[in-house]
Amino acid sequence: IATPMRRSGPRGSAEFLPINWQPDGMDSLRGVLQARGATSVMITEPLRGHLGLLADRFASAIGGEQLGFETLDNNTYRAAVKNVFQQDSLPDFDLESSRFILSFGADFLSTWGSPTRYNRGYGEFRQGEGRDRGMFFQLDSRFSMTAANADKWLPMRPGWEGYVAMSLAQVIVSEDLEASGVDVDSLVGGDTGRQILNTFRPEVVAPLAHLTPAMTDGDPVEFLKNLARDFAKTRPSVAIGGGSAGAQSNGLFNLEAIYALNYLVGSVGTKGGIKFNPDSPWDNVPSSGKVGSLEDWTRITEDIRSGKTNLLMLHGADPVHGLPESLRLQDAITQAPDLYVVSFSPFIDDTSVMADLILPDRVYLEDWGDDI
Repeated sequence: IATPMRRSGPRGSAEFLPINWQPDGMDSLRGVLQARGATSVMITEPLRGHLGLLADRFASAIGGEQLGFETLDNNTYRAAVKNVFQQDSLPDFDLESSRFILSFGADFLSTWGSPTRYNRGYGEFRQGEGRDRGMFFQLDSRFSMTAANADKWLPMRPGWEGYVAMSLAQVIVSEDLEASGVDVDSLVGGDTGRQILNTFRPEVVAPLAHLTPAMTDGDPVEFLKNLARDFAKTRPSVAIGGGSAGAQSNGLFNLEAIYALNYLVGSVGTKGGIKFNPDSPWDNVPSSGKVGSLEDWTRITEDIRSGKTNLLMLHGADPVHGLPESLRLQDAITQAPDLYVVSFSPFIDDTSVMADLILPDRVYLEDWGDDI
């Protein structure tokens, strides 16, 4: 889009007329901000650094709300990292220094996380011979690219990854295989926690996860026990969870259980385990973007439909295309009589075609900014 445009036909018809930046475009924006700012929602790409600070302050100043939108979001993964490690930024996995990788559903050699970085680390992990060569187990309901490269792929019932992780933790705790210095009582919650953990014994979990002798080359219960022992004794080791393990109604539980295993084997913040990214050097400048959850998008869609939100601003995000069809965001925008939509997109996408006013920003190749 080479110039600002104003809608000239029905909403969604892609009928626009070019206008000037000044006074038409900017004066129109100024007018709707003054009239509707307190009932506004600004949807952007996930923003961090000073641009994230600017967007947040702008939305607060006009009394509105700003949220980041990811089409392929990591909300469950981010929530698990926050709850287990109290970290806002996603961590790095030191695969090259590890001797045992235990992955639950994370297709890190293909599409999950940062495949280029993890392929490089995995190559280093595999350089050794004999006992020095790293061992890799993939517990996954799908035979992914990552599962194809594992020493052992364990197909399992989808959604039960967290139960298997708790089962491994039960073996490690009951057999005192945890790393030295680990306060198990604080980690599991004392005697009550140990009793709860005992409900995840391999004898209970193996049949629930549909583990069979054919999958485990023998007794599934003994397989889980031996896996727990090998993971605990072959250090440094690291447990990774993501992808299909987090894409369930109990995905947060699954990922929290998986990542908590790293505490038991002393792999939190250490070489060969999980390494954390540094915090922002400025207290008020975010190092990670504020990303909306499905719950947020459901609420915003209902606010648009009910008229509670009557100004929608879009920058670097195409939620009509990326959100589930079941939310019916496009219908909500189309049917809201008092809604005004401003898009800063340089392209006509599925959401900007619904706009009343388009003020095109630069494409990313022409843009600049800082990052943390």
